[in-house]
Amino acid sequence: MGQALDQQGDSDRIYAVVENGEITAKSEGVSASWCRSLGEHKVDPDNPRAPWVLTEAELKDASGPVEELIGIARQENDRLYSIVGKVGYVVMLTSPDGVVVDFRGDPARSRDFAYWGVWKGGVWSEAVEGTNGIGTCIAELRPVTVHRTQHFRARNGSLSCCGAPIFDPGGELAAVLDVSSIDPEISERSHSLALAVTIDSARAVEESLFRSSFRQAWTLAIAAPSADGRALMLAVDADQRIVGADRTARRTLGIDSALLAAGASLWTFFERSLSFFRARNASTAVLLRRIGEHEPWPALSAPPETDARGTPLPASAALPRTDAPLSPREQSILDFIGRGQTNKEIARLLGISPETVKSHVKNMFWKLGVERRAQAIRRAKDFG
Repeated sequence: MGQALDQQGDSDRIYAVVENGEITAKSEGVSASWCRSLGEHKVDPDNPRAPWVLTEAELKDASGPVEELIGIARQENDRLYSIVGKVGYVVMLTSPDGVVVDFRGDPARSRDFAYWGVWKGGVWSEAVEGTNGIGTCIAELRPVTVHRTQHFRARNGSLSCCGAPIFDPGGELAAVLDVSSIDPEISERSHSLALAVTIDSARAVEESLFRSSFRQAWTLAIAAPSADGRALMLAVDADQRIVGADRTARRTLGIDSALLAAGASLWTFFERSLSFFRARNASTAVLLRRIGEHEPWPALSAPPETDARGTPLPASAALPRTDAPLSPREQSILDFIGRGQTNKEIARLLGISPETVKSHVKNMFWKLGVERRAQAIRRAKDFG
């Protein structure tokens, strides 16, 4: 514990970097975050206060919108912890606003983890803690590693953390996957390796989330030459119309919400080839050729889920997830929406943050297969 207090003299360096634009080896890559922490968020680097950990009731509210994602990520998080846990790291999954909603760590060190705030219910937004792996990842929407004194708050100067974003099928931030160490002696080299495996796991969770969201469609994982080694994900219905595209696919192919709403054909982007739509029971390796390009793009196609008779279910991005009923909190929020209440008004009435309300609304829209409040009310009435 004393090690954190020893870092307080480092705050002079933080102020110098922010005020003078001075870049040092320790500040490289996080200087913009330091500027936000000091100028925008008014975080005091010398404040020795304990980390903010939510109460059980507050954590329940924060976890609600990402409950399904927690389940989807569970197996991959277990696998990640089996790797990094051997060298003392913890694994944390956070909500889009930086609340730790799932945690893995050595039970024998639980007191230490709780002291440092690397714990379920810990709040790691930049607005609360300044520069850190989770909050800076959220702010910059990219993988981030923050090693020891790169943290903005002096109290956190013994920590090392790696955060990688997980995006939902619509390209919005859904969660952050983070591995953190409270060992002040951990090397920067080993920490870089931790970041690499964290990024891989975040991408695996992202792909699982996409496939789960489009279980009634064909899904394509495509290795695009220009996608920086990331597979782009597409969901296609029985008529070969694109009904879903992940963040990488949208950026690589120039797909936007208008194209998806219009039901753009897969063959708008690739030369027509129907062979891989014939395999009904297993994933198939295929080659797609982008229109106007010579080199083929390797891809893996997976058929839609089938019913008990082996008949493919109808595919549509707008189909409601009737197997994922609204939670009591979501039902309450939908009731307030029906009365014309805004997110801020709902937050005040329920005693939660507007961001938490926004997350609940987003999750509720996805379950109902709608995009607007009026549609949600009509859909809810249809389902009683």
